[in-house]
Amino acid sequence: MKHSYFFAALLGLCMGESISAAGQTSAPVPLRSHVLTVGFRGGNCGVGQPAEYTLGFETALSTRFRLHTGVGYNQQTIRSHDQYIVYHPDSTPLEEASYNDHSRTRRRHVSLTTQVRYVLERGKAPGVGLYVGGGVVGTYETRSMTHTDVKLGNENFQAWRAQAALHIGRQWALGSRLALDTFIGGEAIVLGLRDRGQSRSVGHLPFDTLLTPTAGAAVGYRF
Repeated sequence: MKHSYFFAALLGLCMGESISAAGQTSAPVPLRSHVLTVGFRGGNCGVGQPAEYTLGFETALSTRFRLHTGVGYNQQTIRSHDQYIVYHPDSTPLEEASYNDHSRTRRRHVSLTTQVRYVLERGKAPGVGLYVGGGVVGTYETRSMTHTDVKLGNENFQAWRAQAALHIGRQWALGSRLALDTFIGGEAIVLGLRDRGQSRSVGHLPFDTLLTPTAGAAVGYRF
């Protein structure tokens, strides 16, 4: 009789654990309202440079609105060789008016992005769907150019810009956690400041244009 009570109690315990486990597996999946992204962006990052690498964070403000913030960075080094003669009076020695120069230009670029995105499709989970985004991109850029010909001197530039950005994009779900974000759009400079250091060099390096197209892509982790 005692063994009967023991087996009955053990059977009841096992049935209770099975019911509890079944309840756990049927629990709803938590809402993933944040996205962490890594990617690249091309566009008005300067002149003649590769696309910048980006790190972004996005959070849901409501069912249709999202807030996206990000930082971007790139750098490059350009080497060139120039030979030319400038106009000079006959009294000027040719060696003082001719240039045979090997130059090196180093450039660094940092950007900060803040954007509000509106999801055009209803019923989409956070981090998924077609969207339109508007915001501001702030950039800081430095350039330094060194010359082997001492007559040219060296050049140093700093530039700050504030750009209004309008993007249209789509975030594609890659499983339950990952997402792919792609966008195209345009950016227009609303404020630009430039500081040029001491220089005896000939020529000018442009820093910006008023309106440029832009595009980008990033892989995101939803949580």
